[in-house]
Amino acid sequence: MKKFLKFSTPLVALISLFFTITNIIPLSTLYFLWAAIFTPFILVKFRRLPKVTFWTLQYYIVTLTSLLIYDPSALTNFSFYRYDGNIIVTFLPLLFLPLVPCVNGSIERKIKIFIVFSAIISFFVAMYQYLNNDHITGLFISVNAFGGFLMTIIALNVSWLIHTKHRSKVLVLLIFCLISIWLTMSRGSLLGILLGLISLWAIRSNLKSFIAISLLSIVIVQSLIIGLNYHNYLKYKEDSYSIAVQSAESGKEANILIRVYENWPRGFYLFSHSPIFGTGFGSANDVPHILSEGNFFQLNSNHERIYNSAHAHHTYLHILGEQGLIGFVIFISILISIYRYIINNNASPFLKDTLLIIFFSLIFASFTEHRLPSPSNAFPFIIIFSIYFMINKCKHNHPHSEA
Repeated sequence: MKKFLKFSTPLVALISLFFTITNIIPLSTLYFLWAAIFTPFILVKFRRLPKVTFWTLQYYIVTLTSLLIYDPSALTNFSFYRYDGNIIVTFLPLLFLPLVPCVNGSIERKIKIFIVFSAIISFFVAMYQYLNNDHITGLFISVNAFGGFLMTIIALNVSWLIHTKHRSKVLVLLIFCLISIWLTMSRGSLLGILLGLISLWAIRSNLKSFIAISLLSIVIVQSLIIGLNYHNYLKYKEDSYSIAVQSAESGKEANILIRVYENWPRGFYLFSHSPIFGTGFGSANDVPHILSEGNFFQLNSNHERIYNSAHAHHTYLHILGEQGLIGFVIFISILISIYRYIINNNASPFLKDTLLIIFFSLIFASFTEHRLPSPSNAFPFIIIFSIYFMINKCKHNHPHSEA
């Protein structure tokens, strides 16, 4: 099996990476299905796991336990994996890491072909849609999906620009991508990539405290926003969405008010009623929520199960609401272990800087959207991280950090 995986795994990863350019044709899931097939072997073959895999495994245990209690029928529902449970698919390759083969740095050339391919196609599709007064969705279903994908392509371009002497071609590709993401007007994506680039600068300048201060500032500001509007959510609840839409003068303003009046308070509402374990994995959009007061462990008692994208539009509040502090702490531990692995390895400086930009782009964008579990946003990052792991595995002969 080892020889088979050595040949096939990088190939499957690259095919999936190239198809992350669209979610209309779902071939980007190939690598994730591949991981699902072979991941069970880690349970019988490996006694020590990379920390990323260790924490991801704990998260799957907590998540599946919550799901089996709250909504076991979801496991056989395709819509669940597309919407409520997409994180189960997105994080699968992190479980597969102990089995990935080592590959040499020549795979970087194929990733650079992907950059050229994605930047050019995305630009021309975006321009075509712009000239025809369409929504700028690229080869995706939604604007935010396209914007999230472009964060990755911009990160790849910037890192390539840093690590090459032949910059003119890369600069043209970067301009293409910047025009494309600007046309989307996906503010969460624009904010995410800007802060991702600033984060790379802060790390390279040994100013990591700047990142911590930025994260803390966002948490404080959003806490104040939620606190000021929470009493209105408690008063109107399911009508909060309609009130937000009616109060807005434009679609963009409505998106902001919906988050402020309904999405974010809903996530906090679930967390406040069941702060330890959450109200059940997949429960955030199962409205109306039926919860009791004064009980710190409860599930949403509404027996209707809804599978759609009506999440809290805030990854951290969403996880706190559905999985409580236990799920949230484990999830943050996954993120910390990913960051430490990226920062502590250097077999591919090009991919290292790329991953740092994407990582912090997703971290910051997840304060306004449910970005980290989203396939269009996170699939490219997870695949590139897996390839980075493969390259470093050749250099060290084993993962750098273990648990």
